[in-house]
Amino acid sequence: MDGAVARQKNPDDKSSHGVIVDVLNDRTQESILALSRIATASLRKDSFGVLAATLAGLTNPLPSLIRAMVEKKGMIVAESGKNPLSFLGTRLGRVGLAVGATVYPQTNIPLANEPMQPSFDALTTLANISSTIERISQLRKGEKNDPSLDEVSRKIAAEKAKALTTFTLINTVVLISAGMIGIYGSLNK
Repeated sequence: MDGAVARQKNPDDKSSHGVIVDVLNDRTQESILALSRIATASLRKDSFGVLAATLAGLTNPLPSLIRAMVEKKGMIVAESGKNPLSFLGTRLGRVGLAVGATVYPQTNIPLANEPMQPSFDALTTLANISSTIERISQLRKGEKNDPSLDEVSRKIAAEKAKALTTFTLINTVVLISAGMIGIYGSLNK
């Protein structure tokens, strides 16, 4: 919502700075939530919870990165995904699942008698992969379609893709490290 408000506040702004800050802020928040879930799962000796939180955190930036790459080619990406699973791989879906998994990590899912955190994180991982695959498909087909974004939007998307590539590399190193430490902590008493 903050990105949409920012775009409406100054639609004539041709700078990419606000967009880059917004996107990196969103991805950083998601990574911090994943790190928090890795830590809490490790403390409760839940190796599957650590693994699920790590995978959710690792896959979180992928839909945004591929979206930026699609927009760089001039195509518009559906904000809400094309099906319920890929919707959960969009910003709104990821946030809903992440908040539930972070705030209620040990609360059991009714009827399943399983903790919410690993289940929600596993669902987030699947949703991120689904959304990423949808967007990769659009990226591959896009060369045959006419671009519909203006040059300024394409330039901003290119800068966003560059920033997200760097973020994804850093995020990968941080989350794999945290996941390994979390697994070690969950296995040791």
